[in-house]
Amino acid sequence: MNRPTTSCSVARFYTPCLLMLLTFLGLAFPGRGQTEPMVTAYTATMLTERNGMVTTSRIWQAGTRLRIEVLGGRLASVLIVDYGTGRAALLIPAEMKFRQYALTDLNVVTPHFFDPQTRISYDAGRDDTLEGMAAHRYKVRIDSRGRSYEGILWEAASTPGIPLRWETPDPPSRVSWQDGHREEVAERLFRIPAGYTQWATHPEKQQPDCVSRLQKAPNAPVLDPP
Repeated sequence: MNRPTTSCSVARFYTPCLLMLLTFLGLAFPGRGQTEPMVTAYTATMLTERNGMVTTSRIWQAGTRLRIEVLGGRLASVLIVDYGTGRAALLIPAEMKFRQYALTDLNVVTPHFFDPQTRISYDAGRDDTLEGMAAHRYKVRIDSRGRSYEGILWEAASTPGIPLRWETPDPPSRVSWQDGHREEVAERLFRIPAGYTQWATHPEKQQPDCVSRLQKAPNAPVLDPP
């Protein structure tokens, strides 16, 4: 059986031409083929138990920036925090709207564990096991942007400084971070998306209904009146 002899020679002829064409297109259209900026982020599932209710969120943290997506039922809203600038933005994807706040305007029940300005005073602690993972258990006092908290904090033995669980007796509450790991994510996760508009800031009746429901969610940030 005679095998074709032209395919290899054709490939040898066209491959350099193809490479030259791709190079030309890259020079003529420099925006094409560029990938969007990526960052390495710590991500985890955050479970908040308060008043007999459990709320699930997903968090991403990269440098001084944090993204929290509150999930569950019809409620799905996003809080973006930039600790470097001291600003936060609440996003309502269903409405393509946002509202900005100073961090001091957020009446947060849970400490800002990922804020570089947060200071934690630990006791001697003890070794413990949390959901099958080697951990350290501490009684702590936390000072975070003018607020103080006292409670019990667990950190994984393998990743000190990263919270696994936070508990307070008064009011009784628990926050757990599960499946924590690092991954590459798009940098735009930490920015207000293009096309979003700012909603009215004063009368409650002017706020979208989903904002009112978000502020009533057990682990959502409680927003003080502006």
